[in-house]
Amino acid sequence: MSSTTGTSPAVTTPAHTDAATSPVATTPGVTSPAVPGQQEPEILAVEDYPTDARWLKLQRIKYRDQEGKERFWEVANRTTRSKGGVDSCHILALVQRPPVGVCVVLIEQYRPPVGAVVVEFPAGLIDEGEAPATTALRELYEETGYGGHGVSVRTVSPVLVKDPG
Repeated sequence: MSSTTGTSPAVTTPAHTDAATSPVATTPGVTSPAVPGQQEPEILAVEDYPTDARWLKLQRIKYRDQEGKERFWEVANRTTRSKGGVDSCHILALVQRPPVGVCVVLIEQYRPPVGAVVVEFPAGLIDEGEAPATTALRELYEETGYGGHGVSVRTVSPVLVKDPG
């Protein structure tokens, strides 16, 4: 859960989406600066690829880029994504450990796509109707054992997109 805390927990929990939902990463309420001679990119069509996958859907997005050229983008999205577009959170948990100082909590977890143990921030899926901060605290506790008195969420970021393109 969010808030990697030994003694004084200070937690930041960025809520984010997994896999780009469009070729242009945007944050609600934030617009990109206008560039003379360029138009706003727009999605023209979204095609679902048939799959028996339980947790993922595969899609092909046809869009027009800022220069007016039609392009395609293939994405994998979770089927668990809520109507609000947020389906998971990553937790930047900070722990005060005297005399060392502030430490970042990381976990090691086996990930089948890479066939190896990886080091990562604690994270988890947001249950339907659950607030990102509540998910962060639940996941931090489940994955690290940190929780209880003194553990809190300090900040929830705007939606972040994880897709390097």
